Amino acid sequence: MEKVLYKTYCGTLPSLFVAWGEDGTKAASELVNELCNMSVRTCYFETGSKDVNAASLTAEAIRNCSAAVFVLTKKAVEELEFRNIINFAINEHKKIICIKAEEFKLSHGMDMQLANIETIDYSSAAECTEKMKNSEIITQNVLGQTAERKNINRKKQIVFTSIILAGIIAFAIGAFFIVRERIEYINSAEYVLRNADGQSYVDGREFAEDAIAALEGVSIGELDLSESGLHNLEGVDKICMKSINIAGNPDINTLYPLFDCKELEKIKISQDMLALANRLSDSFEIVVTG
Repeated sequence: MEKVLYKTYCGTLPSLFVAWGEDGTKAASELVNELCNMSVRTCYFETGSKDVNAASLTAEAIRNCSAAVFVLTKKAVEELEFRNIINFAINEHKKIICIKAEEFKLSHGMDMQLANIETIDYSSAAECTEKMKNSEIITQNVLGQTAERKNINRKKQIVFTSIILAGIIAFAIGAFFIVRERIEYINSAEYVLRNADGQSYVDGREFAEDAIAALEGVSIGELDLSESGLHNLEGVDKICMKSINIAGNPDINTLYPLFDCKELEKIKISQDMLALANRLSDSFEIVVTG
């Protein structure tokens, strides 16, 4: 749908008043744009406005205008608001020209009311303005400086900018989660201990149970899980190791899983864990640390 590119004239100098109904927007917009391009001071109005001051503003605009132009469509002339605007212009003794934007038969007494008013068929904005010049609707006194253009692309720009910003934010959030996941992986037991196989000493204190899971199937010398916050030794039998240090983990309540560690020779514990290690002393070397 065509849009009016210029702001309506709101001053008190001689001007043209142009009015239309909603279904006449295309022809009316082309006409208003052409008039504004010609530097004609143009005050325009489309029916259906929800502005409570619309009626008074329209009346004031008609009083100040040199001539009034009405874009007629079948639907527009059926609107009481549109007919009232025409009646007001007639009562104000304004020079009027009507432009039929479509072929239809006037009704609601408009045929009689407009009988003595020039009516032309809309073909193009340029042809209509030429006829308006010939009819002295457009005269020298309505010409002024070029009308101020509307910033009609502002909403589009806002929407476009919002979409771009949303895309940037979405990308940033996605990148954040990817980086966070990468950092978490780099700091994980799986990544840190990935090359542990064959090492004589592996420090798993930072990872506790996760270290046991990450070292499944590897062969190492000593696994240090001292003071790691370890709660249980589940899965420890899947690590091939010679020695394990579990000292300083008071939450461990059984050392039985160590019986299944076939390569295990030495177990390092703290003093508080001696009661748990009683049955292990016959199978492993028990070393009390700390």
